Parts: sequence; C-alpha cells; structure tokens
Amino acid sequence: MILQRHPDALPVYKKSGCYLYDIAYYVNVFTNYPFSQARLNEIFPELKGTGGIDSEAYVWDTAALFGYFGMVVEIRQDFDYHEGKPHHAPPSYRCKPGEFEISRWFLDETHFVCSTDSIPTYDSWGSWDGRSPNSKTVTFGSLLDKRIFRLIEVLKTWK
Repeated sequence: MILQRHPDALPVYKKSGCYLYDIAYYVNVFTNYPFSQARLNEIFPELKGTGGIDSEAYVWDTAALFGYFGMVVEIRQDFDYHEGKPHHAPPSYRCKPGEFEISRWFLDETHFVCSTDSIPTYDSWGSWDGRSPNSKTVTFGSLLDKRIFRLIEVLKTWK
C-alpha cells in the first residue's frame, strides 16, 4: 500500500493527492496494476496528459484516469444530495452490485478515502497516531458525501 506521506512522494501528492491515490487503489484491486511510489511519481506527467488531473494532483476527470489504466467506469450522476452537484451521493447510500465508492470526509480540510458502506477500507494518508488505521480527518471528522462508480469493463490486467 502506498501513502501520500511516503518520503518519496511528490510534494503535490502530500498536499492534494488523496483522490488520485484512491483511484490507484481501486485500479490495483480490479487490474492488479503494480503500483509503487516510484511508479506513481514516474507516470505523473502522463496522468496530467490525460486531462484527469492538473499539476497540483487535483482530480478533474476520474473516468480518464481509470481509462489510462484500462478500466471503463461509469460515474453515477443521478443523485441530488449536496450543493446541487448531482454526482455526490449521500453518506447513507449503499453501493449496488458492480459499484464502488470513494467517500469525502471533512475535519480541518477535505479528504477522500476508499470505503465500503461508508466504512474506510483504504485511507491514503494512513494512521495519524500509529495505532488508528486512518487519518485524523477520518477518525475525528464527518462523512460529507460519496462518489459512486460502476465498473463497466476491465480492458487490461497486469502481472
């Protein structure tokens, strides 16, 4: 498992890379793509070239990023939950078969984590105290909403 706070992580990852790390986590789950911190650093220019992220590692197009790794996903956009943004599902939403979620938490800042039924399964920051499995934001913060994806097809798997 790679973490944003890894000593070799690019500075932009430490600041705003959580959503990108969550995508990397799911790519690994579904395709077995061999992620390492060095590999994520190496492909950063290519990921920017997809239009999926900007130079600050802010995610703009999740489908483009998943597509770069050989995954076709549909972003569920039929929710009307938060600030009129239809792609945000409420915290109470439970994924249907074939769906997966990235949840958005808030304490002093926003932080995205992979989760199942609102329970974090991968927090890209890792433990805040060496005992808890999650960041301070997830441990003490509030779940705001979720991004829901449906896996359409895996075009490539990795050895």
